[in-house]
Amino acid sequence: MLGKPLPSAESPEFECPFQIKGLGDECLRNIYGIDAVQSLQLALTVIPSYLDHLSVSHQVRLIWDGREEGYLGFGPAPEPAGPTDTLGKEISEARQRISNAHIRKDLEGAIAEIEDLLQYDLPGKKGVAFYERGKIKESAGALNEAKQDWLEALEHVTEPSNLKAELESAIGQVWENLGDSNKALSWFSKSLETRVRCAGGGLFTLKAILRVNAGEFPREDVASVVATVERAWTVLEIPGKPVLADLAGSTYALCERLEEIADASMIPPDVGDVIAARRLFHIDPNGNEKEVIIEIGLPRISEEITDQVECVYRISGVVYDRFWTSWGSDPIEAIIFALNGIHRDLEHIRDTVKGELRWVGGRDGDLGFSVAEHD
Repeated sequence: MLGKPLPSAESPEFECPFQIKGLGDECLRNIYGIDAVQSLQLALTVIPSYLDHLSVSHQVRLIWDGREEGYLGFGPAPEPAGPTDTLGKEISEARQRISNAHIRKDLEGAIAEIEDLLQYDLPGKKGVAFYERGKIKESAGALNEAKQDWLEALEHVTEPSNLKAELESAIGQVWENLGDSNKALSWFSKSLETRVRCAGGGLFTLKAILRVNAGEFPREDVASVVATVERAWTVLEIPGKPVLADLAGSTYALCERLEEIADASMIPPDVGDVIAARRLFHIDPNGNEKEVIIEIGLPRISEEITDQVECVYRISGVVYDRFWTSWGSDPIEAIIFALNGIHRDLEHIRDTVKGELRWVGGRDGDLGFSVAEHD
């Protein structure tokens, strides 16, 4: 178990507590650092050493989440012995890297990540790659080319999943934009069916069906619509029960409620409970100094990706004030990915702005985020 770094009562440093349970030695230990981020990083470095020692002394073999033997999630993952693919993991990691490139307006970087995915003969990776490439083409106004990429992606994503539903909905949106309501309705209906089968979302797909079908649901979709509306009504904790005799009205009410929740969650944007922060300084060519603040949020269950934990971090003070999300199989992996992401983002800032970035604990340009790469 890893605790939140806090100012130490015994020194001017920060301390990050951790405890290992199940191997006899359950002593609560503290790791110290110049700031909260360093104490967190050092704890992540020390924990695997303790695990190795305890596993040897107790003559036990430790395995994490069914991964390669000897890999416990605290360093670079070993290369798999053969081709493997878990769709949720591939989607989260690939989308994170591509999304970061998009945010930086690094089109070449995004394309490079996509082309790298296309080299692997793994359905999950190819499905993500064609989907993301289609999004880039869509943003450039090349709707037919985007649609072709998404159709190609569906050749590789055949089982019901959120990605399959997104692809079907995106194709429907293209047809709607091209003025073909019948084809748009067909694809939106497919997306709805997929979302019902994988028990995920579907409200805005319902709204799209109403938009292209004169405010009504096709008779063959009614059962799926009822299932989606009833489930969403409970999840969003709306008082009473949906009016099934007026499915369109209930759908609009649900969408309005969902938009209210989304708006509330974005004003102001929030990383949640900040577990660690670091203050850097940007010195411009004229010698003017400005703070750059990095905040790392408490990992939480992802609402976007099934069976994943997300860790949101924020970088503010120079160039931009932005939020990113890193995903992992558990809270510790999500934090490790966040630290890696911060390292890459700071390198981008260093290459973008004039002047230099400094950290009180670093030398020769070190900003204290050079952690082991996972991807």
